[in-house]
Amino acid sequence: FPHRTFQEYLAARHLTGIEFYPDTLAEMSRTDLNRWREVALLAGAKAGRGAPAALWSLIDALCYRPPAQREDGLAESCGVLLAVQALVEADEQIANVAALGPRYGEKVDRLRDGLRYLLRRRDLPALERARGGRFLAKLGDPRPEVLTVEAMELCWVPAGAFVMGDGKERYHHEALTYDYWISHYPVTNAQFAQFVQADGYHNADYWPEAIAAKFWSKQGFKGIWDSTPRQAPHHYREPFNLTNHPVVGVSWYEALAFTRWLTVHLQQQALLPRDWQITLPSEAEWEKAARGGSDLPIGQEPVSWGKLSVVRFTGKTAANALAERQFPWGDEADPERANYDATEIAATNAVGAFAGGASPYGVEELSGNVWEWTRSI
Repeated sequence: FPHRTFQEYLAARHLTGIEFYPDTLAEMSRTDLNRWREVALLAGAKAGRGAPAALWSLIDALCYRPPAQREDGLAESCGVLLAVQALVEADEQIANVAALGPRYGEKVDRLRDGLRYLLRRRDLPALERARGGRFLAKLGDPRPEVLTVEAMELCWVPAGAFVMGDGKERYHHEALTYDYWISHYPVTNAQFAQFVQADGYHNADYWPEAIAAKFWSKQGFKGIWDSTPRQAPHHYREPFNLTNHPVVGVSWYEALAFTRWLTVHLQQQALLPRDWQITLPSEAEWEKAARGGSDLPIGQEPVSWGKLSVVRFTGKTAANALAERQFPWGDEADPERANYDATEIAATNAVGAFAGGASPYGVEELSGNVWEWTRSI
């Protein structure tokens, strides 16, 4: 047949009628995702119309190992991705995870665990990782460090020299004389929503710059492009508004207000020392976090707020072999390490999907995904 879609439809009809349908289709789909994706989805939709149990048979076949037994093979991650897509695209009643009940809880947890793992895979194409991140938001992302400000993770940047700027603006002897911490990931929609829910847009203490610029009143924030005051970021459609995606539609003033609220909130929770402050990074702080200093610490991992004051530097360092790197990972642009035009996602992605693009300090997505504010404008 000249039309591949019709071929896929006929293949789906045939496969759903054979004796070992779920296992046969699952095996083919896991080993050649691009070839069998549409066939599996059509088969799942057909099976789901008959009875939810038939769809779950396919999902179980695609993702049959519990988390503790799942192998590290790419085929398993492809199976997880396809299983979740079949569920998400199923009838609304079947795909409503919250209404599935305890009988399916273990199965859904298995899917979540698989998605969480595949986000970090470097051998799975960026487009598929981004797809998995969207599905993870729909199933309920289990990562507290992504969904709550209280569990945010941070990376340590020690004092010292670094190369700042590029070309004629390059300064080889720039130095920051203090240590600082910077967030592991960009702030997500779920985390910024906590600020909104805490009535942050109506607290004058968080908005001194906006007040000085006459952009804030008791009714909320009204920037240059706003016709009326806002009490939340500009609204963007899916996937931009998914909980595990970085927040968008916020001005410099809103970003600063969030950091002031976060300082107060975490100090009230005894998660941040009273003499510490959260703010946007300066341009120099941002660039050092992305490029790395002349010497880099060894063995430092991202930590949560409650551990900041007790974490101690190991004392081990290594020379930064790429101290003048153009990107956090090196000198060559790479669509598998950052979400930009060449990656062809054409939207934001769930944070954590580009582990290969981490900076020398472990900070992720400093390049790609979204533009970022600094306090140096």
